[in-house]
Amino acid sequence: MAVKRSQRMAVVLMLAERHEQEAADYLTQHKERVDQQQAQYDELMQYRETYVARYQSEQGQLAPQDLVRYSQFIQHLAGAIKEQEQALELLNTQLAKLRQHWHGQHLRRKAIADLLDRLKRGEDQAAEKQLQKQLDEMAQAASRAKL
Repeated sequence: MAVKRSQRMAVVLMLAERHEQEAADYLTQHKERVDQQQAQYDELMQYRETYVARYQSEQGQLAPQDLVRYSQFIQHLAGAIKEQEQALELLNTQLAKLRQHWHGQHLRRKAIADLLDRLKRGEDQAAEKQLQKQLDEMAQAASRAKL
């Protein structure tokens, strides 16, 4: 007996589910990376705010060479913050693309699952029809045998 179409589609559904899960896993990993980079950015911003506040409060009390070092350090920190902003922007762009990819995989898996459901219903209806036809034929044969 030939393999039913719904059984063949079940394999396709299994592959689609695997692809969707892989996309979801990768999306989750990337989101964690974005969150880590965002935390690092927030930490750099807080660090800079602390140094700027200390620089402003101690301006009159420090030697000129100390003020220059403070100023240079704050500028260096600003450069690190700019690099972190660029890295975050890139990661967020990638995250949006990964979300879009996962969504496409999700929709594909859902469409295949819906098709599989329709196929199974059709096969069940065809089997029910065949069974009813056999029962009708047996009933006709039994009524002819009585005559």
